[in-house]
Amino acid sequence: MPRSADAAQRWVQSICSPAPKKTVAAKKPKPKPPSKTKTITITETIVVSTPSRKTFSSDAVELSPNALVASVFPAKTLEIGELAKFSSNPSSHFSSAIVLGRQAQVHFVPKASRWKFSDGASLTGADTQRTFMSAGRFQIWAYVEYVVSYRILGESAWKPVAGTILVESNPLELEVGTLNPIQDPSPQGVLLVGEDCIGRMGVFGCDT
Repeated sequence: MPRSADAAQRWVQSICSPAPKKTVAAKKPKPKPPSKTKTITITETIVVSTPSRKTFSSDAVELSPNALVASVFPAKTLEIGELAKFSSNPSSHFSSAIVLGRQAQVHFVPKASRWKFSDGASLTGADTQRTFMSAGRFQIWAYVEYVVSYRILGESAWKPVAGTILVESNPLELEVGTLNPIQDPSPQGVLLVGEDCIGRMGVFGCDT
């Protein structure tokens, strides 16, 4: 038996307390797939120290790269085997916003460009070309990966952001097939005449 009251109380608690429950690790939720277009968030914090306390002010702003525009030449309706040329417009550019009264500046630099086609084909480069050897309707998208860096204008050097930002273009849709030539609705062919037929019905060809 315990020799003191405190020891006796602890002994009783050890006997009467329920057994610890087994903890089951919670299942981690599946990560969501990354969005096709991302933004960069710039966060700025100002700390003010006084002899009695410290105060913090914080703000954040999101900046996005320019939209990616895709186009095709010569047209969105092509014949089988006709060469189609695809173009997109990735570019090195800047974006800025005010964070806590300071101007945050972001630099987007294109790293890689590629194209994806609904028939499973893929090509690299901001501009590319290909032919379609079967009739049908095709969807095409351009993509660009941007490397990003940022700074607080006049207060800090450029700081790189880990990873890249992926931007998807507007979708293109092509119709590929054999185009029907325009038929001449006139039942007659070209007639050769020796003179103007007006008022000269006896001239060769004018009495046809």
